Amino acid sequence: MTFSQAYKLFGPDVETIAEETGIPPGRVDRLINEKLNKRYENRIRNERVRSELREIRARRPV
Repeated sequence: MTFSQAYKLFGPDVETIAEETGIPPGRVDRLINEKLNKRYENRIRNERVRSELREIRARRPV
């Protein structure tokens, strides 16, 4: 089982993912943190894009 498959099944449960994949718990914890950070960065980036689009639309003549 891969890390991604285990994460989908078990969520951020470090110990269970480590047991199922054979990856050391410390590495699993880092992989989960990377995944969560990437999700956060994508959310922030999407919010910025939406904000910029709203500003562009507000300046556009009707």
